Amino acid sequence: GGATSVVQYVIVRGLTVDGNRGAYASLNDTFGNGIQIETADNVLIENCKSLNSSQQGICGTYWPQSGSVQKNVRVINCVVSNNLPGSIAIGMEGVSSGFWVQNCHVWGTNIIGVYAGSVHNLGTNLIGTISGNHLFSTGGGVGIKMENQGHNLSISQNTIDGFDVSIRASDSAAGISQLLIGENTVKNWTTFGIKIQGAGVRSTIVVNCLSSTNTS
Repeated sequence: GGATSVVQYVIVRGLTVDGNRGAYASLNDTFGNGIQIETADNVLIENCKSLNSSQQGICGTYWPQSGSVQKNVRVINCVVSNNLPGSIAIGMEGVSSGFWVQNCHVWGTNIIGVYAGSVHNLGTNLIGTISGNHLFSTGGGVGIKMENQGHNLSISQNTIDGFDVSIRASDSAAGISQLLIGENTVKNWTTFGIKIQGAGVRSTIVVNCLSSTNTS
């Protein structure tokens, strides 16, 4: 009783997935992701590598039924490198409660390093932490992106380098609240170091170190 998803208590540890994107460039994000968690609660992905994926690197997706949510997904000490430009390296889409990305390393071009959001405004999304990560882009993209109805999320002690926008919180629906952005090192952005967009966003920004030749 009380389970909200099909699978409970999943551990993925020490797995390396090389998507060989050059040979499988036409795959969509149903089949082209490196590691995908869908309809599962209490998930730990630890010490894994997703390399050269045709779409997203490590992604959780959940579209609810009868008001359910995906609960407690943790991505810890993982590496994502060279996933598809324009896609998400590590992220949670859909409706969830409890999402942690900690001590991960991401490299890519024009990517979203870490994504936390309900892309279709389906309900309250995200309670958790994005911390201690090293995110690097050779050009373009967003380092950490949060959007639409996120609550109680801490973005702290990350190093974010080379993105168009380093940290972005944007809202088009019910409001992002209790968002803490603190003690991050943000470098070499092109357009914005930290961008807060939308009247519904309620956040605290404190003790971040920003350095770029751009002055936005």
